[in-house]
Amino acid sequence: IIGERAFQYCSALQGVVKIPASVEDIGTYAFYYDENIQGVDFPAASKLETLQQSIFSRCSKLGGEINIPANVKTIANYVFFNNRAITAIRFSGNKLTSMGEQVFYIEKMPVDIKIDTLHLPKSLVSIGKEAFYNCQFEQIKVEASVPPTIGTNVFYGDTCRIRIPSGTRFVYSE
Repeated sequence: IIGERAFQYCSALQGVVKIPASVEDIGTYAFYYDENIQGVDFPAASKLETLQQSIFSRCSKLGGEINIPANVKTIANYVFFNNRAITAIRFSGNKLTSMGEQVFYIEKMPVDIKIDTLHLPKSLVSIGKEAFYNCQFEQIKVEASVPPTIGTNVFYGDTCRIRIPSGTRFVYSE
């Protein structure tokens, strides 16, 4: 377990934070406002099932590719809030069912980086308001045959193409 607020405002942390596979929980605000973190590495065999609120929020240099571990079922509010250097978001499995509010929210435009493709897994049931606010994607691929419930302004500021599974246009148009 990495405790709540364990490394909050810790400017001594630098580079890529490597989360051991054995960690089952990361407390809220654990790495909040750690301005020198440049990346986070979750191992493929991670035991994490929930990414708690604001754990990497406001880490201004955190960027590169974010790989959400396969066992994660829930991503709480503000987990990667205002991390403007993220270049890719990958969901490794099909267990993710819910994403909270403002998970990848970016406060100010313009964002210099455009993320190639966002793949939303078929297990995803709900996405909170403004989850990808001001994020710039080339395209979004939704794998679920039933559209997830989405909050307001989920993809605000983006004009990308959204791809849905073949044969689901009617369901998505409702």
